[in-house]
Amino acid sequence: MSVAQLIKLVETLGVPVLVAVAAAWALWKLLQFILRDLRDDIRDISKEQSDELRELRKSLQNELRETKEETQEIKTMVVRLIDRVRVLEQSLVEHTTAARIIWGVEPARDRKRTRQERREELEEELRGIGHD
Repeated sequence: MSVAQLIKLVETLGVPVLVAVAAAWALWKLLQFILRDLRDDIRDISKEQSDELRELRKSLQNELRETKEETQEIKTMVVRLIDRVRVLEQSLVEHTTAARIIWGVEPARDRKRTRQERREELEEELRGIGHD
């Protein structure tokens, strides 16, 4: 655009219109510049957060797997301990009975069974009924 054309444009449209058009053009360029930088920043932040989330997910999966393994070990230990207690209880009953017989002491009264023991006994009977 030549100087003569610029002067003719100013004469035709007027200074306020020309200033408004220039301001709109400048504002447009400024917004493009800001939005481009903002878009790049958002993209970078999004990528960082995605990477962090992947790492957290892997970490949680590892912890979950380890926790399951430890829980299984604890369950196994509890079962073994329960078995040992039952064996010790049976041994204690046998030794008590033997000692009472040897020393001539009258046998101990039957101890009260717990609800769980009675339930297990009844379940065993019911299983036996179903197979006959």
